[in-house]
Amino acid sequence: MPCRNGQKQISEDDVYANRCVCIIALAWMLYLSPSTCILAQNSPSPLSKDNVIKLLIGGVSCKRVASFADERKIDFVLDSEVEAQLRHAGATDSLIETLRRNAPEPTRAVTPEKDQTPSAPPAVASTPNPVPLSDSPNLQAKKAFDEALAELNVKNYEEAATLFGRAAREKPGWSEPLVEKAKLETKLGRFTDAIEDCSDALRLSPNDATALYFRGFAKYQLNRNNEAIADFNVALRLKTDYAEAYQNRGNARWALGDKQGANSDFAMARSLRGGKR
Repeated sequence: MPCRNGQKQISEDDVYANRCVCIIALAWMLYLSPSTCILAQNSPSPLSKDNVIKLLIGGVSCKRVASFADERKIDFVLDSEVEAQLRHAGATDSLIETLRRNAPEPTRAVTPEKDQTPSAPPAVASTPNPVPLSDSPNLQAKKAFDEALAELNVKNYEEAATLFGRAAREKPGWSEPLVEKAKLETKLGRFTDAIEDCSDALRLSPNDATALYFRGFAKYQLNRNNEAIADFNVALRLKTDYAEAYQNRGNARWALGDKQGANSDFAMARSLRGGKR
């Protein structure tokens, strides 16, 4: 129907149809927008390595990234190279452990039987394939331990402590890297961490005088003097010529007001050092 200005009058049906088209278009735009696509998915896709690195670089806390990994899993294998990249981006030991727990299972190659024809499908071996030597936990632990010693030689204490921790994780039941890590933690002022690592080492090796000494030293630094003296006592029963244990037991006794006992320990420490203080 024409209007007075010469333009065609729009019918109510046309208006209704146009509104429907607009509503459908808007719905698609909302569905396809990045913010709503994630909400539309029933099961979010696993995190990629790049996702994790971008979250870390973007300032998302390691605890929050770990929560994402627990919810969505990850789609990459956490080998030593990838772990190095993640640590460089700011990943902590706790986050690395969470990512490793949520990583996909490594796939194994299937080998055909000897009498198989080329056209036949490959047969699955009845026993698991042996772990390649390069992936052996013991070799990986030794590699991490040796790398830690190299970093220690150039006084890169932070990296050395991280590598000693990795060696301990690669070979559970090996107390030595835990003790070495604790030594560095006392040097770096992380006394609570040193106590925890020494305690873990002592659960594996209860008669380790060095672990007892460094746990006692860390406790003394935290003003837990009675506990420190108890650790020094056991260390000295196991290693009677432990001059450092006498010296620091003396320090703890002095802090508690036992000057006579402290002076006795200081004298023993000097004697074991050939008269040197």
